[in-house]
Amino acid sequence: MGLPSCLHYPMSSNIHLEAIGRIVSPAIPSTRMGVGNVKTSTSRRQRVFAIATSGDTDRVIEVKSERPMSEFKLKGEVDEATMLARSNFPIGPEELIFKTRQFLAANQGCSNPELLADTFQFVAPVVGPLDKASYVEALTNFKLHEAFPDLDPGFHHFRVDPYDPSRVWFTSTARGTNTGYLAGVVPPSGKYVEAPPQALSCTFNEFGLVTKYTAGYVMDKEMGNTGGLGGVFGLVYAVNPGLLPFAEAQPW
Repeated sequence: MGLPSCLHYPMSSNIHLEAIGRIVSPAIPSTRMGVGNVKTSTSRRQRVFAIATSGDTDRVIEVKSERPMSEFKLKGEVDEATMLARSNFPIGPEELIFKTRQFLAANQGCSNPELLADTFQFVAPVVGPLDKASYVEALTNFKLHEAFPDLDPGFHHFRVDPYDPSRVWFTSTARGTNTGYLAGVVPPSGKYVEAPPQALSCTFNEFGLVTKYTAGYVMDKEMGNTGGLGGVFGLVYAVNPGLLPFAEAQPW
């Protein structure tokens, strides 16, 4: 058969299932081990196979069937569902994620500051903490959507922090072309910007208002063309590396 030692058998595989046994016989002279993923009618399980060789004949044998992959727990891995279920925070995860999306849709709160608590703070790796008024003014003045009319922030992976049930984490992988003036004064460069993935979060009070917004925390500085920088600094660097000459706005 000439089968490889590491096997993947989807349901559409042409491997004959009757060739898969349950036990490896000690009488079989040579056995090569492999791991494959098989999708069953009830769950996706990891299954271990052996290719048993006897003479000129190879035969695939299942030697072990483990629990469904979804049931596997790493030592030290927390039970997020149980932790969130024990939370006393009055707003549940689904509603918090909805409120986070509302905040983002309102130009990250700038077009509707009523979404921000009076005690609101913006915190980035270098910038901040900024209070509510300073944050709205700073972000509005950059005029990012004028500088990058096709800007796609690439928001994804929204989830509530099991250690802080008032906080929603999510990821951004922004893309856009600089075809407009940045901050109303920097001429367009025509450059296409690819930002690295960045971790962001919104923290809420019991009234559903954002008390803290964190952004710009790069997850992999080798990705994209922003010099490993996140947030506005990354966009500016990709457009014009010399525009912000201070050390904090330079590649790490």
